[in-house]
This record gives sequence, structure tokens and C-alpha cells, in this order.
Amino acid sequence: MGLNDTYSAVRGQILLMQPLPNIRKIYSLLLQEEKQRKLTEANDSPIHAMNVKRNTRITENRQSTRL
Repeated sequence: MGLNDTYSAVRGQILLMQPLPNIRKIYSLLLQEEKQRKLTEANDSPIHAMNVKRNTRITENRQSTRL
């Protein structure tokens, strides 16, 4: 307990584990959840989607060496 309500799903998963994991495992699971949330937030950003730039010079060089 003592976790923010946004972690209720992870908390439920942890409490269902048999036997209960040690504190290091719990901490690791929470860190994984946080990283996943940050990735999801970054991918939802419309600016992030438009931030990809293709280097056409490299692409052209690769195509010419294949011929």
C-alpha cells in the first residue's frame, strides 16, 4: 500500500503473486511500469511523430552501391 492510485493495476498483480516477491522485485516491477508509461506518453505526442527526418544522402549512397 502507499502507492499512488495510478499503480493500482501493478499493485494488484503484485498482491496476486505467490509467494509475494521481495522488495527488490517489487521495485523492479514498478520501475518497468514507469518506463513503459514514459514511452507511451512520448509516443502519443504529435510532435514526436513528426520529428523523424530522413537523411536522403545516405539513402542515395546505399542505393547506388547496390546497383
